[in-house]
Amino acid sequence: MAEASISRDHNLSRAAPILPGTSSPAGGELPLARIHQPGRSATSSGPPRKGWVLEFERSSAPTIEPLMGWTAGDDPFATIRLTFPDLQSAIGFAERHGWRYRVEEPPPRRLMLKSYADRFRYDLAEAVQRAAPYAGPAVTEAARARIDEMAGGSQGRDGENRPQLNSSGGDAESDNDAIDLVEEALLESFPASDPPVWTGAAIR
Repeated sequence: MAEASISRDHNLSRAAPILPGTSSPAGGELPLARIHQPGRSATSSGPPRKGWVLEFERSSAPTIEPLMGWTAGDDPFATIRLTFPDLQSAIGFAERHGWRYRVEEPPPRRLMLKSYADRFRYDLAEAVQRAAPYAGPAVTEAARARIDEMAGGSQGRDGENRPQLNSSGGDAESDNDAIDLVEEALLESFPASDPPVWTGAAIR
């Protein structure tokens, strides 16, 4: 959560408070205004929104309409949302109208630098290891050896040598342990009541 900070020069040169949306003086104390930068939308992975926003803090908690479930309230300033290109414009607007305000600085950005190749790297052995607690039965040695071969090597991440696969795709030590990885994944990923639609299976 962003920390609220107030500069020593803030709220010092305020004029007489004016009612929002009018030129009339406010009859009473107005709620505190918040000046902050809007956050990135939860449904978007694009760059964060630019500019600054001025909103008033709620003077009363919102209520839920019992019939339709809508959120309502008796706070007339809760729906006011003013946007500005920069912080100084928002501060100047609030001081000209005599509004008390606080500035919420945005949290520091943490940049994770990755190479272009690392963005598309996929380690099959690591993915199976992460999914092992949720996949049901433990992966057999033959399946693990085949996974290691598909991942680009026959040696495990812990340095342990995995069983080598023969030319037919089975375990060189025991061909009876060879399994179909796709079939095992289908059995572990879909419950009996929800078969994959592309197999044509039907529940009878």
